[in-house]
Amino acid sequence: MLQFNLFSVVVACALILPSQAVPADIIERPGELADIAPSAYLFRADRDPAQNPPEAWILLMQRANLSFTEPMDVRAPVVQSALCGLLWEEVRHVDHLELRWPANAAHQPAPDDLEIAYFNGVDDAAHTWWNARTTKDAAAPDVSADGKSYSYKIPLDTWGVVVSLRGDKKAADFAVPEMRAYAPDKWKQLDVEVEWGYEDARTKLDYSGRLETYDARISGVEPLVDDSGTRLNGTNSWNSSKGRGARRGIHFHLLYFGDAPWPKIWPYHSPSNEVARSIITVWTKSGSFSFRAADLENGPILAPEFGFFVRATNERPAPARPATMDYQPPFDQASKATSAREFQKELAAKHLLTIRERTRLHTEQTWAGAVTAMRGTNLPPIPKPPFLSPMTIDVPSEQLTAQWNLGAWHLMRHTVKDADGKYHFNDFPFGILSSETFMILRVVDLLGLHREAADGLDQWLSLPMQPHSSAGTHGSSKPDRPLGHFSDGLGALTHAVGPEGVGGQMDAVHAMGPGAIMFSIAEHFRLTGDTNWLATNAVRVKANADWILRQRRLTAHVIPNGERLWNHGLLPAHVVTPDSFAMHMDFYESEAYYWMGVNSMAEMLRQIDPSAGAKMAADARAYRDDLESSLDRSITLTPVVAVRDGTYHSFIPFAPYVRGFASGAWGWRRCQGHIGAIYWDTVQSAAPLISPAGLLAVGDPRVQGFLDVLEDRLLLENDKVAERTPGFDADRDWFARAGWQYQCGLERQANIFALAGDAPDFLRTMLNQYAADILPGEGYAFREHTTAGPIDKVFEESCFLERFRMMLVAEDGDTLWLARTVPTAWLENGKKITVRNAPTHFGDLDYEITSALNDRRITATVKLPSRNPPREILLRLRHPTSAPIASVTINGKKWKNFDPAAGVIHLPVSGGTVQVEATYRR
Repeated sequence: MLQFNLFSVVVACALILPSQAVPADIIERPGELADIAPSAYLFRADRDPAQNPPEAWILLMQRANLSFTEPMDVRAPVVQSALCGLLWEEVRHVDHLELRWPANAAHQPAPDDLEIAYFNGVDDAAHTWWNARTTKDAAAPDVSADGKSYSYKIPLDTWGVVVSLRGDKKAADFAVPEMRAYAPDKWKQLDVEVEWGYEDARTKLDYSGRLETYDARISGVEPLVDDSGTRLNGTNSWNSSKGRGARRGIHFHLLYFGDAPWPKIWPYHSPSNEVARSIITVWTKSGSFSFRAADLENGPILAPEFGFFVRATNERPAPARPATMDYQPPFDQASKATSAREFQKELAAKHLLTIRERTRLHTEQTWAGAVTAMRGTNLPPIPKPPFLSPMTIDVPSEQLTAQWNLGAWHLMRHTVKDADGKYHFNDFPFGILSSETFMILRVVDLLGLHREAADGLDQWLSLPMQPHSSAGTHGSSKPDRPLGHFSDGLGALTHAVGPEGVGGQMDAVHAMGPGAIMFSIAEHFRLTGDTNWLATNAVRVKANADWILRQRRLTAHVIPNGERLWNHGLLPAHVVTPDSFAMHMDFYESEAYYWMGVNSMAEMLRQIDPSAGAKMAADARAYRDDLESSLDRSITLTPVVAVRDGTYHSFIPFAPYVRGFASGAWGWRRCQGHIGAIYWDTVQSAAPLISPAGLLAVGDPRVQGFLDVLEDRLLLENDKVAERTPGFDADRDWFARAGWQYQCGLERQANIFALAGDAPDFLRTMLNQYAADILPGEGYAFREHTTAGPIDKVFEESCFLERFRMMLVAEDGDTLWLARTVPTAWLENGKKITVRNAPTHFGDLDYEITSALNDRRITATVKLPSRNPPREILLRLRHPTSAPIASVTINGKKWKNFDPAAGVIHLPVSGGTVQVEATYRR
C-alpha cells in the first residue's frame, strides 16, 4: 500500500520552485546588488516542456497575447522564438537584466539577434498575470569585454521579461543564457537561529524539514550547538525526530534585503519600499511557516502557532525608516533573549495584549458607546416603519430593536412589484449584482419573507441556460458569461435583470455571482424545506453547479503542466469588481462561494435524487481538496506578522501567488483606483473561507492568528479609521473607533467572532461597523463605505441584519444556537429578550428569556423547531458577572445536560415548547 504524509506532499509540490538555482560561479556578498532572478518563474527553451514550470508558460501566453480559454499552442511562432524569460509574482524594481553564456557556448546569439520585452508596470492597468498588458523593449545592451555577457537597463517596474529571437529565428537553434535580474537593493547579512520544540507539548514532535528562500540566500546550515537530535541530510534539509539537548533547531548564514518598519497608519496603496523583502520558509513535518528576514532587525520572531522562535545572533543592521511614512511600533521589539523560553519570560513581563484580548477585558460595547463615539449625542429618533417582518424581536436596547424593525421595510421599499404581483430586486441604489443582491435575498428569507425571497431568486432561476446581455447590461460585461477567463457561460446563473440602478445591470461584471446566488438558493431551501420548489428548479440550479465544476478544470487544461499550478483546480481568473481596473485573479472569496454552491447542490440533490447527490458530493470533496491545498500553501508562504502581544501570527492572503498582504509587496503598481490594495486584505478578503464556507475551522490556530493580524494591524492602523477620527491614536481610540476598514458589509470578522462564540469581540465589531455605516440624518439608513459612498445601501443593511440575527439565532451545521453572543447587560435583573417567528434550517422558532437575578435565576420559554430537528439545540445564558450555572430544570424537572462555566444548556431537540430555569448561587 502506498503511504505518504502531508510533509511529503508539500515537499513534492515545492520542487516546482518559483526560481532557478543560483549559478555555482556566482558568489554574492553583502553590499552588492541583489539578483532577484531566482525568485521568478524561469522559462528556458532548452528544457523539455514538462521541465518548465507552468507559471513560465503563463509568461509566454501573455507575451504572445494567447487566450486563457484555449489550450496553449507551444508551437506558435512567438513561443518558438522565446529563448528564456522570468515571471515574478509581484511587480518588481529591476535595475538591469544580465544574460551570460559560458565561455564554450555554441550558437550564442548576437545582441542584434535578441529582443528583450518587459511588461510595463507603470501604465494605467491592473498588472496581474491574467490582465491585458503592454510591453516595452529594452534598449541595446552593454556587452562585456569577453562578449559573453549582455546587460540591459530595465527603466520601468515590471513583473515579466521575455528574451526572444528576432525575425523568423527559432530559440531551439541557439544557446540559452543564465539570467540575472539585479534589483536596486543591496544584500545585507545576518546569522540566524531557528528554534523549535521548546514547549513541553512539542518536545517529542518530528521537526524534520528543509528551508526554502524567496529573494534570499542561505548557507552554512547546521544544528544548534546543543541539539544532538538534529542531523543534516542535505544542504538545507535535516532530520529532527527526537528531542535531545537543551534547545532544538538550526542556525545558518543569511543574505537578505529590505526593511520591516511598523507603520503608524498602514497606507491605502502599497508603498514602494514594501517591494524589497526577503522571505525564508521553514517546512517541517510538525508545522511550517515563513518569516520576513528584515523583521529580525527589529527583534526576535516568536511564532507560537507551530512553535518556532527565530533570532539573529550577530549584530543586526539598524532598521531603516523611510521618510515618506510615520513609523511607530507600539512597544519596543528589541530583546536580549537567547532562547525561546527566555523570550517568553520577557514578553510575559511586558504584559502585552492583543486587541481581542483587551476587548475581552473591557466593558462590552453597546449601541450608545459605538454610535456616540462616531456620531455624537445629538441624534434624531429612529423612525417607525409602515410594516414589520414576520420575525420580530424585542431586546433590552430600544435603538437596536427599532433598527431591526426598520429592516424589512428598508429592504423591500426599493423593490418593484410587477403586474403579476412578483417582486424584483436590485442592489439599491445600484443595479442588480448577485455578488451583493444574494445577501439581500438571504436576509429577506431570514426575516420570514419567503415568498418575496423566492421572487427575487427567480430573477436567476428563470434565466435561460445560455446567458445573454440585455438592455442596460454593464459595458464591461462579457455577452454570454461572467467577466473572467471562463470558457463559456452555458448553465451559469448570470446576467440577471432587475430594476434600474446606478451602473446598470451589473450581474455579469461581478463574477463571484454564480457562487453567491447558489448560497442564497440553498439557504432558501434550508429555511423553508420546500421540496416542491426545489424539484421545480433543480435542473437549472444543477446546471450552474455543473458549470462551476467544468470551469474549475479549465486552467490546468489550458496551461502546459497546469496540474502543478498553485491554483490548480480553482476557477479561472476573474473579476469581482470593475472598480479594480477589472483586476483578474483567483479570489479565495469567490472560491468559498463557488465551492459552497457545489457542496450545497449535492446536499439538495440528495433530497430528490440520491445517486446524483452522491456524485455531486464526490465532486465537491475533490474541489475542496484542491482548494485546501492551494490555501495551505498560501498561508505557509506568507510571512508571519507581528501583533500587539509581541508574537507573530499567520495571515491568509486573498488569492494564490500572493505572499502576504496585498497592501504589501504584491499590491505595488497593481491595486489602483478607489479600492486600494488594503481592500483585498480586509474587504473582499479570504474571510469567507471561514464564514460562511467553513473550509477553515474557526478554532484553527492559523484562523486565530489571522484574526489577530486583522484586529491589531489592518483594522486598527488603516487610513480610513484615522480619517474618521482626526488625531486618531491607536492606544487611546482602539475600542470604539476601529475594527473596520472600508466596506463593512463585506468585512466578515464579526461573523467569524459569532461563529466562535466570542461575544465581546463580536459585539465590538458589529456595533462599531454599524456606527461607521449608519446615517441618523437619513432615517438610519446605511451607506456603502465608511468614509464616503452612496446612501441607503441595502446590501450593507442586510449584512448588519444577518449579524444581528446571528447574535440571537444561529445555525452551525446541525447545531442550533440561541442567544450565543447577546450582551451580558441584556441579562441583568428585570430584562427580557424576545424572539418570535424566527426561520431556521430546522423550522420556525420562538423564545423568550427573562432575568430574575435578584432571585438568582434566569428563565426561558422556547418553542422548539419541529420540521426537521437539529442534532442539538444550545441555549447560552451569559451571566452579567460570569457566575456559573448551579442547576437547571426543564419543564420543572431536573436537567443535567449543561456546561456551568460556559453558561450553555443543551436543550431537548423536540417536544414542542419547553420551560427552562437556570439558577445561580450568587
